[in-house]
Amino acid sequence: MKGHKNLIFLNKKYRKLPKADGKHYYIYFIQVGNPFKRVFKIGTTNDLLRRMKEHSRNYGTKDHKEDIAIIWFKKVKSKWTTLRIEEETKTKWIENEPTWEYIRNDRFVLPNLINQVSIKIRKNYSVNLDCECMEIDTKGDFAK
Repeated sequence: MKGHKNLIFLNKKYRKLPKADGKHYYIYFIQVGNPFKRVFKIGTTNDLLRRMKEHSRNYGTKDHKEDIAIIWFKKVKSKWTTLRIEEETKTKWIENEPTWEYIRNDRFVLPNLINQVSIKIRKNYSVNLDCECMEIDTKGDFAK
């Protein structure tokens, strides 16, 4: 199955991914690979679509790219704020969530009984893990 097209999915609550403009940064929460394995990642970027393509390529193998589902993202004022939020959230989850398995490259395997996570920026955002996602195209719009 050489050359598997990496598929990127977006939570239906968003209309499309914002275009990279070099001015804005985002904190995001994604699901990596097979949904039944329940592998999730929190991260930061200034270009969501580019970063998702990198995740798909980097977490896959030479012959198989991993699908990525963007469950949640939020625009944040500065790069440093996104990095601080990402680090604080990972530390909190590692220290306070003993049933969550932490794996290299800042990923977490969550048990089936977990159906939402909390990400704090200024307020707490409850992120529902059981969202409906649809494939997006190379421009970040929903695929036809």
